[in-house]
Amino acid sequence: MNELLAAVPPSEYRALARHLEPVDLPAGATLYRPGDRIRSAYFLESGVASLAAVTSAGNMIELAMVGREGMLGIPLILHGNRSPYLVLTQIAGRGLKIRAELLQAEFHRSRNLQRVLLRFVDSILGQLAQWAVCNRFHTTEERLSRWLLACRERARSDELALTQEVIAEMLGATRTAVTAAARGLQSSGCIRYSRGHITILEPDDLASAACECHAAAGEMQHTG
Repeated sequence: MNELLAAVPPSEYRALARHLEPVDLPAGATLYRPGDRIRSAYFLESGVASLAAVTSAGNMIELAMVGREGMLGIPLILHGNRSPYLVLTQIAGRGLKIRAELLQAEFHRSRNLQRVLLRFVDSILGQLAQWAVCNRFHTTEERLSRWLLACRERARSDELALTQEVIAEMLGATRTAVTAAARGLQSSGCIRYSRGHITILEPDDLASAACECHAAAGEMQHTG
């Protein structure tokens, strides 16, 4: 179950649950583009989604990552109705969808839902800040290690269906740089890579290869 919804007391969750619709979220699905009006929010139960900034030339870089610990459609609870960034799924999963106006009504009605969702917003803001530092100052191998660990934690699996093209886009790096970093991690025994698939073999070693942003993001997620 989605961890945010699980944290809402049963009496309040029942009122919210009437409006939740199960949905499949295939890999590569675009949920919002920059400037889109947000008509629905999503609470992930499995899979991984990314929040990404996009330039006019089509280049992008990931700002934050969300799994079953969070929701998509944050502006709705901050009195906004348009997405400032691209939101797309990286790893296929399932979720619960709710219309924007219904979520906003329940958010204003339920003090516990407010508390849970605003705490998540705080953790996302921390992730945005941490990953901005990471993308500016750390090496491709450090950032790739951090990114794979973040995917692993949210997907709850050592088997990740990811292409180098997707990873390069999310890291804002060239495919050549990502290939070199992945080869380095494979040579050290941290991962095994084949076309479109990554297996994390030694998560502790991968954590050692990652920059300090991995540990910092984990602390924010668990204290948020």
